[in-house]
Amino acid sequence: MNYKHLSIDEREKILFYLADGLSLCKIAHRLGRNKSTTKANRAIAKTT
Repeated sequence: MNYKHLSIDEREKILFYLADGLSLCKIAHRLGRNKSTTKANRAIAKTT
């Protein structure tokens, strides 16, 4: 299985979308990623 890490641009978009009130499902769809990927990034954002 190939994994592709989130780019800095994608991470910034996730933070922006979360601040804008979008759901993880909608964010994942917009980025073309799995919902669990955006969920992991949200957990990282909460700790920083």
